[in-house]
Amino acid sequence: MSGSTWLWIIVAVIVVLVAIGVGMAMRKRSGIQQDKRRREAAELREEARSQESTVRRQEAAAQEVEARARQARAEAAEKSAEAERLEAGAAEQAQRADAARHELDEHQRRAQEVDPDAPSHDRAEEVDPDAPSHDHRA
Repeated sequence: MSGSTWLWIIVAVIVVLVAIGVGMAMRKRSGIQQDKRRREAAELREEARSQESTVRRQEAAAQEVEARARQARAEAAEKSAEAERLEAGAAEQAQRADAARHELDEHQRRAQEVDPDAPSHDRAEEVDPDAPSHDHRA
């Protein structure tokens, strides 16, 4: 073999060795990047696990507040219904009181009309002279 053939063989071997070296360097670099990403993923998972208990407490607190809000709404509805019942009862009692007041006023007016001793304003009825006097004034 001639010297130039050997030169080309050496150049080819060097090129192959350089390509293998570049490939290995790229794999190593890729492996390093993957290891870095794995560590980052592990850190993120650990951070998520540490935040999980805080989030669960916040969720439980939110559920508790929501339950208290539902309870308050139910109590308010119950109180509103009770207020309506009381208002209806008060209106009914007011009507009965008005009717009783009207009846009382009518009795008092009638008593005033009938009482011969009560001052009257031009009574239309005549006084019976034979009727016993109710005048107890001395």
